[in-house]
Amino acid sequence: MKRKNLIGNLLLLISAAVWGGGYLANAAAIKHIGVFTYETLRMAMGGLMLLPLALYSTSKEKKNPNIPKDKGRLILGGICCGVALVFASALQGFGLLYTTPGKGSFIASLYIVIVPLMTAFIKRKFPDLLVWAGVIVAVIGFGFLSLGSGFEKINPGDLIMLACAAVYSCQIYLLGVISPKVNTVALACIEFFAASGTALVLALIFDKISLVTIGQALLPLLYAGIISGGIGFTLQAVALKMTDPSIGSLIMSLESVFALLFAWIITNETLLAREYIGCLLVFMAVILSQIPTEKLKLKKK
Repeated sequence: MKRKNLIGNLLLLISAAVWGGGYLANAAAIKHIGVFTYETLRMAMGGLMLLPLALYSTSKEKKNPNIPKDKGRLILGGICCGVALVFASALQGFGLLYTTPGKGSFIASLYIVIVPLMTAFIKRKFPDLLVWAGVIVAVIGFGFLSLGSGFEKINPGDLIMLACAAVYSCQIYLLGVISPKVNTVALACIEFFAASGTALVLALIFDKISLVTIGQALLPLLYAGIISGGIGFTLQAVALKMTDPSIGSLIMSLESVFALLFAWIITNETLLAREYIGCLLVFMAVILSQIPTEKLKLKKK
């Protein structure tokens, strides 16, 4: 492995660890403040952290006449992605009120399984067999994770996390459509600010905003906004230019593994044996959904 690729993979591993810790920060913050208030503040901090990098990349882009500049697509795309992002993140927050961060992170990671299935249906193509295999394994894994001991009752928090994964899938699909045609960092920055603005409107309607409770949630807020949002995304943006995308996506899938590990270390979260089996099956489904079928076809030849 080349030194550049190794550094890129290590940076992505750090990003996955940082995002895994974000689940614990989320769960800790919403004990003190409303979900929408939390999303308002952390999204704003993430946007502010990305703003210098976005301005720098935009200034470099202006000097290159070969790069198309579609400000309308950038702004509208950022707003649409931001609205989707805040609803997905809010569902994650509400889900964590009723389920644990470690288990919830694996259910939320199912967006990786849903995205290729959604993409295939939107493009009116029959999904690859590996995608179907991932879906089947994911359904079984979700059953082990979320159904009761008699496999008859589903935890409502786990259902909310599943809805979170579905909305995240829409947001990821939007990003996939818009990002190839605009400045990716600028898009993410606008997305964060659009999400913050949307969350603020919802917070004013549904939450009781208090400086005292915000102060009580300050540490997890700073982690989620600055470290997980700003630094985590920056590391990812840098690392993906240094490594193979397929390897990078697999490394980033470890986010849920880190979330469960940190939950065990920090909050002493433990799961039942069947729930660990469910985590393993969900992780297998995520891996199956990311295997590039084009490369497999080439290898067969």
